[in-house]
Amino acid sequence: MREPSPLPSPTPPSPALSRGGHARGGSVAKGKRTSPWLKGGLLGVVALLVALGAWLVMTVLPVGIGSRIFEASVNTMEPTVTKGDYVYVNLRAYRSGTLPTHGDLVILNTGDVPAIETRDGKSTIFLERAVGLPGDTIAIVGGKLTVNGSVPPALEGLSYVTYAVPGGGLTHEGATFTVPPDSVYVLGDNTKNSYDSRFWGPAPLKALRGRVESCVWPPPRMRRH
Repeated sequence: MREPSPLPSPTPPSPALSRGGHARGGSVAKGKRTSPWLKGGLLGVVALLVALGAWLVMTVLPVGIGSRIFEASVNTMEPTVTKGDYVYVNLRAYRSGTLPTHGDLVILNTGDVPAIETRDGKSTIFLERAVGLPGDTIAIVGGKLTVNGSVPPALEGLSYVTYAVPGGGLTHEGATFTVPPDSVYVLGDNTKNSYDSRFWGPAPLKALRGRVESCVWPPPRMRRH
């Protein structure tokens, strides 16, 4: 994850007019049908304004000291969040000791997780899904992540694979792992291409920086999480 450069400014479509569609002075000639190109252009402008309005409501208006917009720079959370998506993050979600809930999309600072190795050795921001909370016993059974013997509703549509990596806990099918106090176990939705707790173990709760509330750009990807 990285803080984004300014969002691209979309260019409204310019409605094209068919020949003979205008009378002198620029008004539509009486008795002439409105050009389908004009209709299409107007619809495009309306759709653009609606998209921009939704974007303003979901991003610019709420953003302040307690929130921030980040750009997803990797594909570890596909298809939920894809590379290039801009997400709105609530930075106050886990302050004052508030715990995440199962299925929350969280951002964490790798500098607070000693076991995480980054390419340049510098701390960065990871986007993951919280699947195990303090005291939870988790396992991967038949591709499903179980928590205390059952699959939480927020995780029902997700599938995961195990990795035989010491320290990760979920080293093989059916292996159980109990999340330590003051920790959270996180996984990426793109299970075969995600560097997550299966490799470096649970993250301390202090590493959590916020909760992803929504995807705010591009327009086709705008949705709440």
